[in-house]
Amino acid sequence: MRFLTLLCLLVLVGCSAASDAVRSLPGTPTPSTPPAQTFEYDVLHGAADWDTQVSDYRGRNGDIVAFDCQGDPNETPPSGAGAVYGGGADGRGLFTDDSRVCWAGVFAGAIPRTGGRLYVEVRPEADTFPGGYTRNAVSTLDWPSYEGGGFVVLGAR
Repeated sequence: MRFLTLLCLLVLVGCSAASDAVRSLPGTPTPSTPPAQTFEYDVLHGAADWDTQVSDYRGRNGDIVAFDCQGDPNETPPSGAGAVYGGGADGRGLFTDDSRVCWAGVFAGAIPRTGGRLYVEVRPEADTFPGGYTRNAVSTLDWPSYEGGGFVVLGAR
């Protein structure tokens, strides 16, 4: 019985060691990291500063807009009126379309304060834009019904 137990243990250890050895053989393909997420976009907004809003695309619901946020790591995150409305606790919720899009991207964790290409999807008006959270040093405000439109942050490249 001890012989069978020892044999089973050696087989298990040997299989694990063999698979590690195969992975490390020269010429053996290694698992690759997944490619960076890219999005197809309907509109390339181009350069966007820290005051750029999505409101120019109001009514184009479902369109994906790409913003090239020009970052400044020394820029002070906005707070209070005229800043970022909504976004939810995880940053992936609905923002009002008069929110500062690049700051919404930082809040959502999609881009750093140094900037990057940010993709958002234009959405229609909503009954509420849950906010009141701070993420990545950016605070958002809870906002009631808004007659304009909204957007969600999809991600970055």
